[in-house]
Amino acid sequence: MAESAGGPSIHHVALRVTDLERSEAFYRAVFGLPLVERRHDTSGDLRAVWLGAGSSVVMLERNLVVDDIQGTGHVMVFEVADLSAFERHLETLGHSVVARTASSVYVRDPDGHTLGASRYRFGVTGR
Repeated sequence: MAESAGGPSIHHVALRVTDLERSEAFYRAVFGLPLVERRHDTSGDLRAVWLGAGSSVVMLERNLVVDDIQGTGHVMVFEVADLSAFERHLETLGHSVVARTASSVYVRDPDGHTLGASRYRFGVTGR
């Protein structure tokens, strides 16, 4: 895992929201979070807005990668340098990957919250 003296860095937090434009306006106005990227689905509809939060990203998402989100319904993802090594680490500990993308894997904590590990590199200052 990519770690500092205080442990691994938070890569991103994903929040499922009901109105992307309204949520983007709120986070940009209230917290001054800059736009990192807007993501669209294959039909061209806006599916996500990514905002910078220091060296991390807040992902405002229409839907989350894991459809059956438990716990809070949000996802916290930690940064890792080597995704394959992290998957082997999970396997050694007896934890199963519940979902994956090309650059991230997801696992559940004991309370059912979805956590992830990602090697994706955002275009955010400080990363």
